[in-house]
Amino acid sequence: MKFAGGVLLTLLILASAGGSFVATSVWQDNSSEPAPQPAPPMDTVITDWLDLTPVQGQAVTTLESAYREERRELEQAVASERETLAAMFEDPAVSNDEIIAQVERVIRTSNALERRTARFLVDVRPHLDSAQQHRLLKHFATGVRAGGGHRWRHGQQGGTGSQERRGGPPPGRGRRRGRGGP
Repeated sequence: MKFAGGVLLTLLILASAGGSFVATSVWQDNSSEPAPQPAPPMDTVITDWLDLTPVQGQAVTTLESAYREERRELEQAVASERETLAAMFEDPAVSNDEIIAQVERVIRTSNALERRTARFLVDVRPHLDSAQQHRLLKHFATGVRAGGGHRWRHGQQGGTGSQERRGGPPPGRGRRRGRGGP
């Protein structure tokens, strides 16, 4: 009797695992569309990444070079405004109104960067064919959905001089604090 119960339990587990596998494979996206390719490195021009024709490349390169310079300036401005805000948080003599005013400056500067990127995308679109538009805009849409533009919650991203830190509590704080653990 025990043997039959063990076999029945084993068959039940196998059936459950098989059912889970089938359900998972049915619910997965089986579209024929290839996965989006990673973004081009910052030092690679968009013309190479999108395989533009020479005519397209010339038009887009002009737009891209102006965008890169303005983006660099805006990113530096955002980093500077954020650093000022961080210093204000650390200074107990700074008033609440001054902190809020600085937060507004950070927001305005970040918004200017987001606007400039959006302007670049809409300026480039007419120079691309539909496949190139899809590739470029899908990449940026993925970043928007992931909150890539919001460095506020996701830590400083890339090359602004501060250490990058993913989410979670600061070092030395968290789950095991006060319980003798790390």
